[in-house]
Amino acid sequence: MEGNKRWQIMIILMAGLILSLLSLAAGMKEGKVVIGGEYVLRSGETLAGDLVMIGGHAILEENGLVQRNLALIGSSLESSGTVQGDIVGIGSRIDLTSSAIVKGRVMLLNATLQSEAGAQVGEVVHLKPFSNINPSPFYQSRFNWLSMGIGRWFAFLFKVFAWSALAVLIGLLFPHALERIADAVSAETAIAIGLGFLTWIISITVILFLIITLIFIPLAFVAAIIVSAGWFMGIIGVGAVLGKKITLLLHQDWSLPITAAVGTFILVFIINAISALIPCIGWTVPFLFGLLGFGAVVMTRFGTEALVKN
Repeated sequence: MEGNKRWQIMIILMAGLILSLLSLAAGMKEGKVVIGGEYVLRSGETLAGDLVMIGGHAILEENGLVQRNLALIGSSLESSGTVQGDIVGIGSRIDLTSSAIVKGRVMLLNATLQSEAGAQVGEVVHLKPFSNINPSPFYQSRFNWLSMGIGRWFAFLFKVFAWSALAVLIGLLFPHALERIADAVSAETAIAIGLGFLTWIISITVILFLIITLIFIPLAFVAAIIVSAGWFMGIIGVGAVLGKKITLLLHQDWSLPITAAVGTFILVFIINAISALIPCIGWTVPFLFGLLGFGAVVMTRFGTEALVKN
């Protein structure tokens, strides 16, 4: 039961982080995301949304108020104010003075909490490494790096953020191509998956043949780069479709780079988590989405041609 509780908290934690990033992308002024800097909430000031600190330092002065949640990733917090929601610390340090108030929970994963007498906290939850969880088939899966500490979590998150950064870059440099690929993903999903699988099989066969001939190894290298670029751009195309659906859900009007970045962030996070959580067959989920995007890239010739609508 204790193990299940920890997993539930971890899921809530990551969901909260994603929602905070969505708030940032939607351009909501209520929330605040600080990366590698310092944020000070002065006495008497109120932050109406979430506060997310990544590699930074936060100071909440007395009578300062955060109306929602506060998330710390590799950061530090000095709080003399009030947090009406939860505080989540991942690889961080949290210092609460005697006047600090946390009406929700303080959840700690490889983080430290120093609390002076008089500080008010709803509940403190320590998320320790999972060494005391009984071995199970789940523990033996590829997701067992959770037991190895916060370093692997940072690597996982870095990968997801890297995909999002790539989505922003593609959206800025090739907006029309990305739009055409996203349209193909939405309009011809089944055909795109089938074409993606066929093209993938042919590409692997051709590349292996070129490698075997030795003399054509440089061509094999070029072909591998082209296929990889198509695969990456296809995933971002699928992410752009997901981002568009999110904009409709939230009644927002985001630019294409932000739409693609948010959609890609959520897509890559989910499919990689599923791949890791489900041994043996979990890889089929990211592979299926990869085929979908790759097929859309092939259909549109890397986004240079729009779909012909009957």
